[in-house]
Amino acid sequence: MKKQFAALLALSTAAACVLSYQPVQAGAESVLGSMTQENLTDITNEQKDAFYQSSLGEIEPSAEPSELEQAATANGMYKDTFSFTNHSCNLSEDDFNQKVFEPIWNSMTNIERLAYLNKSSVYRNVCQGSQCFGMAALSILVHNGELSPSDIQAGAETLHDITLTNDVEQLITYYDMLLEYQAVSNVVMYAPTLLTQDERVDNLLNCAERCKEKGTYFMVAIRAGGTHMIVGMDKVSGSWTFDGVNYDTCIVAYDSNFYNKTTKESLFNDNACIYVNSKTKQFCIPAYGFTSEKGESVLYASDDDSVLTYRAPLNGTTEINTDASNIVNLHSYRGITPEDVSVTATDADGSTHDFLSECKLRSSDSNYYGTGSAFHLEKTKRSNGFDFYLKGKGYRVEVSQYPQGGSMSNVINLKRPLNG
Repeated sequence: MKKQFAALLALSTAAACVLSYQPVQAGAESVLGSMTQENLTDITNEQKDAFYQSSLGEIEPSAEPSELEQAATANGMYKDTFSFTNHSCNLSEDDFNQKVFEPIWNSMTNIERLAYLNKSSVYRNVCQGSQCFGMAALSILVHNGELSPSDIQAGAETLHDITLTNDVEQLITYYDMLLEYQAVSNVVMYAPTLLTQDERVDNLLNCAERCKEKGTYFMVAIRAGGTHMIVGMDKVSGSWTFDGVNYDTCIVAYDSNFYNKTTKESLFNDNACIYVNSKTKQFCIPAYGFTSEKGESVLYASDDDSVLTYRAPLNGTTEINTDASNIVNLHSYRGITPEDVSVTATDADGSTHDFLSECKLRSSDSNYYGTGSAFHLEKTKRSNGFDFYLKGKGYRVEVSQYPQGGSMSNVINLKRPLNG
């Protein structure tokens, strides 16, 4: 369960540039890897294979840059992006614990720490991940003026100048793990699941339009078996056709998965952009074979940089502008199912709903995410008691039996809060 719930995100190799390319494991994959989005179509094994195929990132550079690559270059593609690509962790366990894990752990709430009771398993899991969120976050913050390249590596004039040292790796890893904070994951991972796919596509288009006017980058999360983060750089109108579907808008993107086959340096890829039909809300990402018809999702798009600076190691902040206070996490180590526990949630407007049955995102039977301002729980099967965490507070329900008039009487005692 710890492995399922933890967003044990990725790190970079300590070598200069990339020695061997590792397929994207989606910087947020371990948060959602075992979670079920009940409002999305099941992803096929073939689609997952396409997402993780190890040779996927290799591309041959074109003789002349395309119009889209020219637009990307004009927006800082080879200036405000890393020259090395997305890859797996190669930090030593000591460096990871001392420079990344312990500082984050010390600033976590008790409920956030529940996923990290075993340090060794944390390190093992991050070594299986990648760091697309961390790389995208730093690219956005540099381009948008929140950070300078020299903040990341002394003497660097552009992000593309930066070489992959151990210190740089630690920073990328730290930013990658910002998703471990509940406030960040609520905004990036959970709140978007409450929207329909059409609403998420509209959000993407609106965000891209705002950023085009401001000249800023923005974060995009795409979901297909795993979750992968890319950087939105520009919005271009035109006409493109893939598999018989017409698209009128292109979200020009920096995807850290793709690199020059010869030099191994990051390279823009037309096919890694997001193509959208603004009328039908259909979209595709040709490089991965992703289409809205196959069940893939644009999970998240946002130009709120405060999400990327929240408790960050450089110029960190303590507040997030985006309001995701309506997101509620119900968690139990022993597991909760609709068959043995009934949870009725009451929203702010007084309406009620079945929290467990209607939640759109869950991790096995241990974690449920949904909405509600008040909750009524009933244990429908006999038990001596059970523990659960709701909205960051712990509760323990104990059921004891006492003889009374020749029969046994149940006494229920609710204790809270528990020390996480």
